Amino acid sequence: MKALKSNKIVLLICLLLFGITSQGKNPKKQIDNLLKESYSKDSPGIVVMVKKSGKEIYKKAFGMSDTELDIPMKTDMVFQIGSVTKQFTAVSILMLMEQRKLNLDDDITKFIEDYPTNGNKITIHHLLTHTSGIKDFSDLDDWDTFKMNDYKLIDLINIFKNEPINFKPGEGHQYCNSGYILLGSIIEKISGQTYENFIVENIFKPLEMTNSYYGNKNREIENRVTGYQKKDDTVVKSNLWSMSIAYAAGALMSTAEDLSIWNQALIENKLISNESLKKAYTNYTLNNGDKIGYGYGWFIEEMHGTPNFWHGGHIAGFITWEMYFPEDDVYIAILSNCSYKFDTKLPEKIAAIALNKPIKEKPEEIEVDVEILKQYVGVYNYDDTTSRYIKLIGNKIYYQKSLTGLTMELFASSENTFFRKKSESTLEFTKDDNGIVKGFLWNYGDKKEYALKTANLLPQHNVVLDIESLEQFVGRFERKSELFDFELHDNHLMMKFVSSDDVTYEIFPQSENTFIAGPLKVEFSDDKNTMTFYHDERVFVTQRIE
Repeated sequence: MKALKSNKIVLLICLLLFGITSQGKNPKKQIDNLLKESYSKDSPGIVVMVKKSGKEIYKKAFGMSDTELDIPMKTDMVFQIGSVTKQFTAVSILMLMEQRKLNLDDDITKFIEDYPTNGNKITIHHLLTHTSGIKDFSDLDDWDTFKMNDYKLIDLINIFKNEPINFKPGEGHQYCNSGYILLGSIIEKISGQTYENFIVENIFKPLEMTNSYYGNKNREIENRVTGYQKKDDTVVKSNLWSMSIAYAAGALMSTAEDLSIWNQALIENKLISNESLKKAYTNYTLNNGDKIGYGYGWFIEEMHGTPNFWHGGHIAGFITWEMYFPEDDVYIAILSNCSYKFDTKLPEKIAAIALNKPIKEKPEEIEVDVEILKQYVGVYNYDDTTSRYIKLIGNKIYYQKSLTGLTMELFASSENTFFRKKSESTLEFTKDDNGIVKGFLWNYGDKKEYALKTANLLPQHNVVLDIESLEQFVGRFERKSELFDFELHDNHLMMKFVSSDDVTYEIFPQSENTFIAGPLKVEFSDDKNTMTFYHDERVFVTQRIE
């Protein structure tokens, strides 16, 4: 990529991107306003940087680096970057590939001879793309205990290597830290260096990333930021994980500036060729041809109508998010030391401003009288075979794709128009001249579909439990830091994901102790004190705490 030769050109780009827009809005102030809402001067904070064509357009820090020591956040401070580490691991593998020391279709047993694949061919490609089927060790029940302990690499691999695989290699896609631990082991085996030394000698030093490190909770690092999380309703310092656990899946530390140096070096082919970079940026497919939305260390998707290569990191109270938009040559780095208050929509909003796109705000929610909501309850058909259901539970209205499918709460922006908080979709009910509901129009971006109301009454689900039976399941269950509430609303058993913005689903009985909701299944023990959660190939156990 050619460097800009004129300060006037740089100034012009700055004015075009971050000057006064045609709508009269100043993008710098827009980003400032987004961040000031959540990151006050006396709370844990955030650093955000935007670059256009390699030139810094925006860089600011908000909040505190350490609230107890009264250290304000600065833009050059060092954060744990968590799973953004996976980009460095993936590129290290591609560097070794270019040196002809490995092939991406090599079986991992070529480098880790005793790894039990049980007759399956698990390749380096499978590890890079999270399609190996290997169980993620962070899903194990004792994760909260062993993530704090120091391990030798061989002992770390032993934690998960004998776990049953979730699916045959290439047949599924499930985010897997274990796979990147194995990639780190392969890097060590081939290079004869520790993973840390390989990254430092082959990436950090050549690129002069002078504020990037392999993490160590006991190491003194200048400008190191303290991480914060919530325990109950109190903000506390995060307990630092052992970096021997995070390893090649999440142990690195860096700054916003160093991460931008890393991104620029990749697109200028300073570490790997353009051909290899294209491999990292490819949206790969499963054996059945389905795209997975992931390359080698990067998620691949469109945002605001343009390609976006990104990754996030979440570790010990820290959130990192970095994005690159190749068509616009815009790079964004977001680093925060308070995971508990991070708005998952913030990257999308900052990207919209940086790309001069409109920020898609949710409509203002209003209350609608329950008698009006009752008119919408019923069966709706797109065609002769595709039915959708609108139901009322208490005074809340829900959309459902099938009788035992996921129930998605709708929120009113007018008496007849509704939206979902986790989606850009809207649903608008239509009436005939007599005021009778005749259907709904479903809108999602440019896609619009109309469904005709065919019945006012909902069909009954086959398995029905009486109210006394359902009351036995009411309570709170916990697994690691995840909380699940089971509540009874108007004779419907609802499951609430407390740790995920209170997402709530109705669950439907399949037997005395088993319930489903679309792809989800929960199974209770006979004493109702243990709940096993199933989602696709993911399985974990929770315990009742209330």
